[in-house]
Amino acid sequence: MRAGLLALVVTAGCRQILGLDPIVARGDGASGDVAGVQCIEGQLHEVCVTNPPSLVVLDGTAMTATIVTTTPNDAWVDAKCLPQYSDACVIAANQIVVQGAVGARGTFPVVLAAFDTITVDGALDVSSDATPGAGAGNTVGMCAAGTPPTTSGLAGGGGAGGSFGAAGGGGGTANAGSGAGGTPGATTSAISALRGGCAGENGATPAGGSGGSAGGGVYLLAQNTITIASTARVASCGAGGRGGVANVMTNGGGGGGGAGGLIALEAPTITIAGVVIALGGGGGAAGAGSGSSGDGSAACTSLSAAAGGTGAGANGGNGSSGASGASGGNGSGAGSGSAALGGAGGGGGGGAGYIVVLSPPVGVTIDDQSATIQPPLRTH
Repeated sequence: MRAGLLALVVTAGCRQILGLDPIVARGDGASGDVAGVQCIEGQLHEVCVTNPPSLVVLDGTAMTATIVTTTPNDAWVDAKCLPQYSDACVIAANQIVVQGAVGARGTFPVVLAAFDTITVDGALDVSSDATPGAGAGNTVGMCAAGTPPTTSGLAGGGGAGGSFGAAGGGGGTANAGSGAGGTPGATTSAISALRGGCAGENGATPAGGSGGSAGGGVYLLAQNTITIASTARVASCGAGGRGGVANVMTNGGGGGGGAGGLIALEAPTITIAGVVIALGGGGGAAGAGSGSSGDGSAACTSLSAAAGGTGAGANGGNGSSGASGASGGNGSGAGSGSAALGGAGGGGGGGAGYIVVLSPPVGVTIDDQSATIQPPLRTH
């Protein structure tokens, strides 16, 4: 990872972050270049393209706007994930414009690589939710294991929320504290590769709720500028944990919320005037008797912390609070609607993800009047 000298300047409603490291670019005219081939090398990925198109528009208003990355060379609209890359869906052009609502789901993270500019004027979303599904690249990357919840009698402890940029919340205890709630794994201290966040733990059996999927990974890499307009939204949020199931005599623990994922930006000049968000999902509620148990909310349904599930059993914990980059909330123990003895635990909320700028050589301008960045921007 290249080191950079960073300073923060606040002026006239804008904040500017200054650094010194360049993005490496290669193309026709340099020694050893292949005719027609252009390359751009960022910290998380290098992209080389023969005769790249002048413009690619990802227009969510034109059709079902989902980039499917189950295989790394699926086509979408007029753009293709370049087949030479097996680790990511790479879309490259001189200029890339995102309009409307564009989502990316599936196995691999997404790279938008521009030899000139990237402009986001709509929604670019690699978040996870029950519908439409898991965000692109949400399972890519190593995650530190926490301690799973345990079962006591016929009741299960709640699963912990996923940890990534911030810690997930702990799961609630079961059966008057004799069944342990899950404890979250350690956070990821630095970003060295393109990846997604970390999923929440499953609630303890019997019939524990499944943990929420983490947010996916998206990397915007441009030779000159990246602009996120005031009308734009770039999101990589975690899904809520599922509620535990109650089967007459058994009560399942709630699943933990998924952590937010990774949004990485790298260009000499970056302007952010819109919403950039990577929060964790809420924990699922515990199962109880014949009552219902609610799922935790997905993090990107609002700009506030995702709510934990509620129901007849113990509540799930809320997701991370984006304004402070906080950890996910803890799930409650055996709560309303079920006796303390024999009650299950709610799932913990998911921790926040990462929003990172990778060694900007000129600067990042944030419009304080219109921009919302949750959790706070980091530099590497």
